[in-house]
Amino acid sequence: MRKLSATRRAFLKQSTLGALGCALGCAARDENPEALSKQGVVGLFPWGAVCGDVRPDGASFVTRYWGDELLELQIREMRTGRLAWKESCHADAQGFVYRRVRGLAAGRSYRYVFRPIRFGRDDLFGSTPEGYFNTFAGVASAPEVFRLAAFSCSKNGLEFPILERAAAMRFRDGSGAIDAALLLGDTCYNDGVSHNLDAMRSRWAQNLGGPGYQALARRMPIYATYDDHEARDNADPEGTDFSPIWRALFEHLPIERIGAQPASEARQIWRSFRLTRHVDLFRLDCRGERRPSTRGQPEEQYISQAQMDALKGWLLESDATFKVIMNSVPIAELPGPTALGPMRSLPGVYTDRWQGYARQRDDILSFIEGSNPLRRLIPGVLWISGDVHFGSVIRRISSGGAPGSRSVEITVGPTAQDELLLLRQAYVQTLNWSLFDRRFEWADARNNFALLTFRPIEGYVEVEHYGEGEFEILHRTAVFPV
Repeated sequence: MRKLSATRRAFLKQSTLGALGCALGCAARDENPEALSKQGVVGLFPWGAVCGDVRPDGASFVTRYWGDELLELQIREMRTGRLAWKESCHADAQGFVYRRVRGLAAGRSYRYVFRPIRFGRDDLFGSTPEGYFNTFAGVASAPEVFRLAAFSCSKNGLEFPILERAAAMRFRDGSGAIDAALLLGDTCYNDGVSHNLDAMRSRWAQNLGGPGYQALARRMPIYATYDDHEARDNADPEGTDFSPIWRALFEHLPIERIGAQPASEARQIWRSFRLTRHVDLFRLDCRGERRPSTRGQPEEQYISQAQMDALKGWLLESDATFKVIMNSVPIAELPGPTALGPMRSLPGVYTDRWQGYARQRDDILSFIEGSNPLRRLIPGVLWISGDVHFGSVIRRISSGGAPGSRSVEITVGPTAQDELLLLRQAYVQTLNWSLFDRRFEWADARNNFALLTFRPIEGYVEVEHYGEGEFEILHRTAVFPV
């Protein structure tokens, strides 16, 4: 039996009695989405469990456990209840657990739970609430529709009804719920505490343990990248030690790791995922590899050359109808200030995005639009981004005939904000006033998330931006990625 740290021992003394009265109710499945979203996480698992980075044969799982027993991860088929996977696992010295499961069947629906082994096979006392996910069918199937919900910027200390709304959505076409969630960065705001790993863990637990993220994590798997506020505003690796930031990120999010890396050693998050025969997802790291000191030089680096080469390879090899690039900060040419921060946001001065690294930006956009070994446009590319605190549909990433003038980008968020809304709304109105080559179809700074419905037979993506209200649809349109 592992020796408890002082922190975990103190927690157990204070919380076990409370867990006795509540854990059974939290572990039971509740088909009512509203009731499910309001169930709290109690007892030995402070923020339940999260599933993500799903592939046709498996997925990643993370949790934090305050007990000292051996844990068991159970995965059952939804339709039959058959036990599809069971394995024992220990939490590390700080209580964190990461498991990568391989060997599941493609195109199936599953439910999962972590539980202490000591309580017996049929007793779910102290377990995590059940979560649900589908292993996507990859090349073996071609569903009529596939849905992704995208979120960004959830500031600590606020409520996130946006997440609860997404978790509760169901569709009349019989396709069920949203298939997966994209977290585009600023999932946790660690400004002021990024030098203190324990303080960052508290911030992460505050967000993940709240009703918004709990509802989302139980209903669908996530694919997550990160941005600056997981460290501090406008953080970059040249001015900030990213080691504790990466460690907290991998401890709390189900990001697929390379081999058996512990969270303290994990770094690389850029990956490609085949979601369906028609949808490929390419996740970028646009924060942890940038080098501001190289800006404007031949060796300019917004993302590493290894990551750039990988992205180009994924694009060339993909035969999917839609190729979604998961990007934390927009690649679009954005006029004027964006998040309305300090004077750094003025035109020609704001460099904390792709625009500040013009060589690499032009390189990848030109590659997509024909400067590649195929010598033709790579079809179906859709950029999806967060960070700027407004949702938008950008029909052309660049103006005139510049690289990107044939590419489409969607921005989403914020999930929640508490400042500068009126100024942001004034800014986005300039995007709506037929300026800038009419590249912006729509923009809005109110809290929002985007629902992307991929319709491969018709060849388009339905893009809906939802607000916080029950029936509040801010904008709906169709885009045809060329």
